[in-house]
Amino acid sequence: MKRTALYILALTLAVIGAAPARAQAPTTMDEFKAVVLDSIQTGQALAVVESNIVDVTIRWDHFLKRVEAHQTNRCYFEPGHPEQCAAYDQEARNLQTEGQNLITEHDGYVAQRGFLTTHFGVNMARLRLAEFFGTFGPWVERVKNCSFQQWEVATKCLIDAWEEHP
Repeated sequence: MKRTALYILALTLAVIGAAPARAQAPTTMDEFKAVVLDSIQTGQALAVVESNIVDVTIRWDHFLKRVEAHQTNRCYFEPGHPEQCAAYDQEARNLQTEGQNLITEHDGYVAQRGFLTTHFGVNMARLRLAEFFGTFGPWVERVKNCSFQQWEVATKCLIDAWEEHP
């Protein structure tokens, strides 16, 4: 867990160092559209990461059942013959490696989710700050309304809005 916390802290510091202190409004319609498209892609990537987290969590639950079965069925060997439990000991090592791999995989997805969620939030703030009038005004307002939603709803809203962009 300490390794995960340090990784997330390092990732956060890297993002903070690379990102502007505040969200800036798009200054052109092309830039606004680019932020909308990036937001859609980021939302879709978040959906994939969330699905991966669910998948690894299910695999973790199955893994824990196998660990419990392994520990319930202990191996006992005759004095002087530890080789009789070699297969059991190998299974324990395999389970330990698998558990470490699942934790690493899960932590990677959680870090991705954190980065994508932050990026999506910055994009939503940028969209809310945009001011365009005339022909683009109604569409911009529709997109801005999307930006107040949670990421799943906002992504669908942006996809729908994109279908009708000027």
